[in-house]
Parts: sequence; structure tokens; C-alpha cells
Amino acid sequence: PMSESLVLLAPAANHVYAGQAGRLCAAELSLTCPNATSVAPVTVAGVEYLSIHSEDPLPPADLAAVARSSAALACFEYRGDLLAPLELPQVDVVDEDLVTIPKYRGKTNEQFTRLLL
Repeated sequence: PMSESLVLLAPAANHVYAGQAGRLCAAELSLTCPNATSVAPVTVAGVEYLSIHSEDPLPPADLAAVARSSAALACFEYRGDLLAPLELPQVDVVDEDLVTIPKYRGKTNEQFTRLLL
């Protein structure tokens, strides 16, 4: 039986980046989650998520990849119509100030910096 997890995307202050965040994060997770068979944007009850399909529930290495991704806010196991929260590990290797302090006003944002790291 296929397993499906949903990744809730973090809100982005930059509207241009926010419009592409789902597509960018889907590509990112396709590369970094080795057990994912597919990653695609979906809308559930009017909320946009990324759907990750896999043969089994996401193992710790894949949950760490989700936690490191640039736009993930939370992750859930999708069971029928229910969302069961999955705990994402703390994986930050650099101080949060590095990604949250804009280096060039109006030219960078936290999520894009996280994607580059």
C-alpha cells in the first residue's frame, strides 16, 4: 500500500517567490527524499500542500530532508481525510540569524537563502 505525506508550505513575504515556492520545493524534495516515488503540489480543503508518495511511511532520513527543505513548515501523514502530524527533526547547521537577516534589502528572502544553503 502506498503511503502519502503532505508538506505544509511556509508563508513567504515575497509574493514572487511565494508563487513559485511549491514548485521549487517539489523539485528540491524530489532530489533529497530518496524514498519518494513522486512529489507534487496538491490542494486539500483549500490549502496548498506538497504530496509525497512513497512505498512506506517516510523514514527518518526523508523526514530530515523535509525539515531541511526551503519552504516546509510542517509535515503530515495523510490517512484518508485525516492529517496525522509527523515530527520533523531539528537539522539546522547554521545559526538562524544567517538566513533571517536580509543581506541586501529587498533582494533576498529567508526561504531562498535556505534553498541555496
